[in-house]
Amino acid sequence: MAEIDSPKGEAPVWRFGPFRLDTARRELTRSGKVLAINNRYFDALVLLLAADGTVVSKDMFLDRAWHG
Repeated sequence: MAEIDSPKGEAPVWRFGPFRLDTARRELTRSGKVLAINNRYFDALVLLLAADGTVVSKDMFLDRAWHG
């Protein structure tokens, strides 16, 4: 389960397992090491984490993560 690790009003930072996803810096790290991830995959990960376990429709996924 992902946990949000950022003060209210600031861009979310999620922690899950050894990973940390910083939306302001658009950076994914594992155990403190930056991982290369393209923009589409980053956006997809943000969308799924923000959904917090709820179903994300195909249309929403394509619109928000794949931008059409």
